[in-house]
Amino acid sequence: MLWEKWIPEKYLVKSTVCGLEVLITDTGLKFYYTIIQNKNNKLNIIESGLAENIHSLPLVIRKNKIPLAISIVGKGLIFKKVTLPETDINYDDVLAQALPTIDVNDFLIQLYPQRDCDAYINIFRKEQIDTILKVISNEKYEIADVFLGYSFITDAVPITSLFDSIQTNSAIIQFSNNCIDDIKHETIEGNGNVTIEDLTLNKTNILGFASCFVYLLNSPRYYNFDGLKEFRTAHQQKNKLKVLSRAIIGLSFLLCLINFLCFTYYFEENKKLETELNLYEGKYEKINKLLSSYEKKRHLIEEAGILNDEDFTKSIDKIASTIPEEIILSNWVINPIVSKSEEDSLMKFSKGIISIKGNCDKSFIVNEWVNVLKAQNFVKNVNLEKFAYNNEGSQPNFELKIITE
Repeated sequence: MLWEKWIPEKYLVKSTVCGLEVLITDTGLKFYYTIIQNKNNKLNIIESGLAENIHSLPLVIRKNKIPLAISIVGKGLIFKKVTLPETDINYDDVLAQALPTIDVNDFLIQLYPQRDCDAYINIFRKEQIDTILKVISNEKYEIADVFLGYSFITDAVPITSLFDSIQTNSAIIQFSNNCIDDIKHETIEGNGNVTIEDLTLNKTNILGFASCFVYLLNSPRYYNFDGLKEFRTAHQQKNKLKVLSRAIIGLSFLLCLINFLCFTYYFEENKKLETELNLYEGKYEKINKLLSSYEKKRHLIEEAGILNDEDFTKSIDKIASTIPEEIILSNWVINPIVSKSEEDSLMKFSKGIISIKGNCDKSFIVNEWVNVLKAQNFVKNVNLEKFAYNNEGSQPNFELKIITE
């Protein structure tokens, strides 16, 4: 799948692995285990030892689901050194030439190329290895890879580059130019200690360390002829799914965090808006009442002439400035009400009309004032509606009607 290409190689292996050397003897199986942890590109041996049976392996392996890199050696192993062609290598042809009489269906065969075009073919009977792996699988251990024989050790460069020979639990391996030169199925007295930087290895954990190193290196150069292919593939596929699930969980958490931050931000904004809404809701209702009242009285206001462009204040001031001293005003009405009919209850006003009532006992003064008013640029006409020489009490004796432009 396309997404698998995006996964870095280091995520295809776990940082902690158990190298399990399964030694087949005349009396049965022995399990030499070595638990290695890769921390900051530094290898540490967590625990190593011998288990007489698969049930005796440390509980931490099953509890922490530590994968097993299994190397199988001992009785029943057949290995043969062959020379590979320099180009166009066909491993099936190599096998057919090296073992022309063997029935590949009865055996598990693993070919491990070395440098300088040499390779080792390692062979076990299929029934023998299937029984061992079935026992391990039934105990719910996760098998990460399976190595047949000793050939895989050539990829453990810290071993092949520092030593000419090493001793394992069942053989002595001799090296030349970082390649296996000879394998002797014999053991000698002593623990066979070797030191690699600050790690001390002995014959009980040398193959376990090598299988862990090859697993962590994640670049084995072996070729399986049929069986044993599924273990490494299934383990890496499982790790890919774990990386994908963690990526999905991480992405989901990130989305939840972003959603939480957005929700918090907009929730606070919403609270602020709700507060402002509650604050202005009362004012909004008052404005609506005023608008409703204005709509109802607009016609009345327009009829009264309040919305006209004429400046009534200036007109009234000019008229007032022309009033003679002999005249006493008693009534002044702007846009007087037109008498309404009984059928029409809405008041109407005479626009552009100014009605003035007052008292003056000299008619010529009233006439002169009428002439002065007519001379004003905002006055269209002035009518003397009424004049009486004798007024009774405080009643006005004249009435003017001024028509404005």
